[in-house]
Amino acid sequence: MRRRWLILLALLVLTIWGAGEWVVRSERFTSWLTTRSEAYLADRLRQEVKIGKVQVGFIPLRLEVFGLDVGPPDAPLLLLSSGSVSLNPLPLLFHRLTLSRITLERPRVDLIQTEGGWNLPRFSGGGGGWSVVVGKIVLRGGAIRVRIPPSGRSVSLERIDLTLAPDLTKRRWKAVLNAGAGEWTEPNFTQKIDRLSFDGSVA
Repeated sequence: MRRRWLILLALLVLTIWGAGEWVVRSERFTSWLTTRSEAYLADRLRQEVKIGKVQVGFIPLRLEVFGLDVGPPDAPLLLLSSGSVSLNPLPLLFHRLTLSRITLERPRVDLIQTEGGWNLPRFSGGGGGWSVVVGKIVLRGGAIRVRIPPSGRSVSLERIDLTLAPDLTKRRWKAVLNAGAGEWTEPNFTQKIDRLSFDGSVA
């Protein structure tokens, strides 16, 4: 008898899980989630935000983003091909957001300094009493360009692979960085960067 109830309970859990996955992966829910995510990020970053698609993934529980543009269309601050954020659901009960892994695929960042300052987001709003814990961060195939037009200075790096993992024993981050071709430009000279690498700890 007890075995029968356990089987029925397992079937019920699987049915609810399957129905939930069907709902969150439906086109209507995906469209709603994408629209809400765009509005939320635009409000928090105080920047124009365009998202191709946001969907929920399971095992592990995660948010997946496909096509993210931040900033004006003619001069975007960030272009992201795709990314995902894996989270642990249990700490949500205690107002703690635990992001076990953040993965960014082919992000491109373009920083520009003008008379009004850098084109960085101006964050708005608070955490609402929530604490955030971040685990591993993985960036693959990234690129960055930093420009200061009035001075003629600029730095660019391509093919950036970066892994950050928390070292709880030392309260630091273990960092592994590899970058391909780049360029450092000053008013009187230009220096090519063949390769840049780092393997160590950062505060």
